[in-house]
Amino acid sequence: MVTTRIFCIGDTHDKTAWPRRLDRLDVVLPCGDLTSKSTLSEFRRVVHFLEDLDAPLKLVIPGNHDATLDPEAYYRMAKQLFVDAGITLLSQGTHKFTLENGASLSIYANPYTPSNISTGGFQYRPDDSERYFSDLREHVNIVLTHGPPHGMLDRDYESRLCGCPDLLAAVSRAKPLLHVFGHIHKGWGAVFATWEKERVQIDYDKTWPLR
Repeated sequence: MVTTRIFCIGDTHDKTAWPRRLDRLDVVLPCGDLTSKSTLSEFRRVVHFLEDLDAPLKLVIPGNHDATLDPEAYYRMAKQLFVDAGITLLSQGTHKFTLENGASLSIYANPYTPSNISTGGFQYRPDDSERYFSDLREHVNIVLTHGPPHGMLDRDYESRLCGCPDLLAAVSRAKPLLHVFGHIHKGWGAVFATWEKERVQIDYDKTWPLR
């Protein structure tokens, strides 16, 4: 008969202080609700606490308070905050609206930005960018993206061009009246341009690159 020491714990809700150091264990079984608000800082504390436990096998499941580990539920709850406030959280793609003044508005939305290392949400590898903007083909009034197109207000603090070439190609196809984007903090400003057959003509007299 083999004696097995199993440490069962649950509903700690970010309370990771333990009254005494435990002897060596065989298995640790946290059964959910590791956090209160499911924030990354809470998970860091929980992981640090579990790391300190002397056990070769640690098996964890989340609970209802660990909502960010359930992408569908977390998205649904976050989206509901916007809905309750009368704000539209746009999904990727083209959306059409009729304004109170009677005007029709078509807008293409896309939250994705390129990154070689994942440092957050809504990211793709630069060599996979084409498929993220292949759905922008028709003319729209406005393009709303988080990241910039290549060569447009996209220089970072090390003067690297960080914009996406495939986004530039997609925007050139759609020829919007307005393209709103951010992400590169150093590149804030405005560019006034006109669409020509093969290129974008920039009006430098009206362009306002703030530095």
